[in-house]
Amino acid sequence: PAEPPHIAWVRLFASVTPQNLHQNWRVLFESCLAELPPRSQTTIAALGLSAWFTGLLTDVGFLHHQNVVTLQWDGNLPPARPLADEITFRMMTPLDLPAVYQIDSLSFEPLWQNSLDEVQRSFSQAGYCTIAEKEGQVMGYQISTLKPGHLHLTRLAVHPLLQRLSIGYGIVYHLLSFCSQQAINQVTVNTQDSNRSSLALYRKFNFSLTGDDFPVFIYP
Repeated sequence: PAEPPHIAWVRLFASVTPQNLHQNWRVLFESCLAELPPRSQTTIAALGLSAWFTGLLTDVGFLHHQNVVTLQWDGNLPPARPLADEITFRMMTPLDLPAVYQIDSLSFEPLWQNSLDEVQRSFSQAGYCTIAEKEGQVMGYQISTLKPGHLHLTRLAVHPLLQRLSIGYGIVYHLLSFCSQQAINQVTVNTQDSNRSSLALYRKFNFSLTGDDFPVFIYP
């Protein structure tokens, strides 16, 4: 899918000849840099999914930015929190996607923003998506993938002007209640180790780090 403006991810690198790995990578990466406009403000990012690839990234000047971490729910649901009577939860529909895209763009740093194409793709491939709304206004949302016995929370956001109203707590509580009712015993989520508010929210629901994490690198 198309990336947001000024963001480019390294999606794939492959080489037939391992002995020329560094040389092949450097030549290909430099050819990509040459395609950028002069004085481009593009941020190039990559995931260090293996030690050999991390070595290639640092070799051409990529810097460690943060880590993506994985958390897993222990199955225990904490108490519900009171919300304003007007706030309700419902299933997401295609008509909600423009509002979801707007909230997504406002809630995440550019590196992690989704294009409208990606929002639509995520919705079409998801297994369980819900909306928090008040008087017809979308206040927040979650998108999760679903397979037998396992739900993965892929995206959660609340409009920045409406945060600290326990809306995010309500969305996650509503989601985990669904999991309990459906006997889904494995619930996971990824976030950044620098996102303290996100980590704090999940820990309130007895999520804990699994140790399955990987570094994010950016090219300055």
